[in-house]
Amino acid sequence: MLLKEMLVRTKNPSSLKDFGRDAGLDEGLSVMDIAGRIADSLLAEMPERMLILRDDDIAFFENSLAKTKPFVPAKANYANADRIRYLDYGAAIDKEMHFVIPEDVKETYQKINTLQWQDKRRKISWLYECMSLIPSLYAIINVKDLCSLYRKRHGFQETDKEIMTMLQQLLDRREDCPVYLEGEDLVVNGLKETGQEEKIRRLHENMPAGFPSYSEMKDILDNRYPAKEKTYQQLKTYFLHQIRVHEDFIDALMEAVYQFIATGNTFSDTLKMIRNEQIPISKDDEKELEEYMTRAWDHTRMLMCNGRRPCEIMPGNTYIFQQ
Repeated sequence: MLLKEMLVRTKNPSSLKDFGRDAGLDEGLSVMDIAGRIADSLLAEMPERMLILRDDDIAFFENSLAKTKPFVPAKANYANADRIRYLDYGAAIDKEMHFVIPEDVKETYQKINTLQWQDKRRKISWLYECMSLIPSLYAIINVKDLCSLYRKRHGFQETDKEIMTMLQQLLDRREDCPVYLEGEDLVVNGLKETGQEEKIRRLHENMPAGFPSYSEMKDILDNRYPAKEKTYQQLKTYFLHQIRVHEDFIDALMEAVYQFIATGNTFSDTLKMIRNEQIPISKDDEKELEEYMTRAWDHTRMLMCNGRRPCEIMPGNTYIFQQ
């Protein structure tokens, strides 16, 4: 299967035609011809587009190159497959989720796969991951603080100037960056439009940024919430055994709870979100759940604390989450 054939098989025909129209292609072209043009562009851009892939994504991708038939990824590789699919260099092609990487994608990768390119990818992808933590930890962060965050990983000791060059490359070439540059600060997209930028700046004014360890960062990046934090483990156990949340749904729920807490929502806000997901919480359970969530809140690095935990800056004070 070629990339253009995969696109035709997995994309909505009208969306392909819309893309062709937006790109100024001849409206008389067939869907396959349009897909061919898109495929040509994706293959040409592969050296840049694949720079955001993590080491485990590349390991999954390279292990998949030898597959001669579509395959179902192991559960541990679902996230890797999703990141490859997001870049359109692979796709699930049926209801059974058989995954395929097109032959011309494999051939192009073999050409770009050099030691120099892999070294660049490791640095760029790690910086991109650091940037992905900004929305929940900081909302606004100084570029120098981002450099400090980047250097938390062993062996990644590039200078501020080198990191800034990589940062500018990401901001210039990737439309999916979660932040934009405003002076010497990186600001989360949409923050100004919500009227929250000045509020966050006032909160951070006399509060130096707090930096998680590399192990903390990896925990959040791998699990999408601090799964190794004791208070989150206790909360997860409570959801599983007291509220009877199904195991297939628990990680998505924990991620949602973490995002609500990290971005400053109250317990009532978080409880409303949980109930909106059709998870029944009895009045008897509500008080106990509040206690578990308050402990998790107290140990969550959050943007209102500039990457610090409430227990670090106001020990014993949990009134904000309970309002």
